[in-house]
Amino acid sequence: MITKARNNLDKTPEEVALDFGQSCHSGEAFPLTIYLLLKYKNNFREAFINNVMIGGDSAARGIVLGMILGGLKDSEIPNEWINEMNYYPKIRSFILG
Repeated sequence: MITKARNNLDKTPEEVALDFGQSCHSGEAFPLTIYLLLKYKNNFREAFINNVMIGGDSAARGIVLGMILGGLKDSEIPNEWINEMNYYPKIRSFILG
C-alpha cells in the first residue's frame, strides 16, 4: 500500500483518486490517504485542499490527515481556518480545561 502510494507521487491527486478509488472502503480510502500524506507531508493546506477537491469520502481521509499532519512539528494549520471556526473558543476551552 505504501509502495503503491510512493510510486504515484508524480501524478496529480485527481489521477491517483481515479486509480485508487474514492470510496470509504478502507482498501480504497487508506491508500489514497497515504498518497496525500506522502505528497503533502510538508504542506498542511495543500493536503486538505486536495483531499476535498478529489471528492469521495474526504471526511474520513481528512480525519486521518488531520491526526497525522496536525501532530507533526513542522505542520501548521492555517490560522484563518482556525479563526473562522464558529466554536473554536468553546473547543479550546474544552481542551485546555
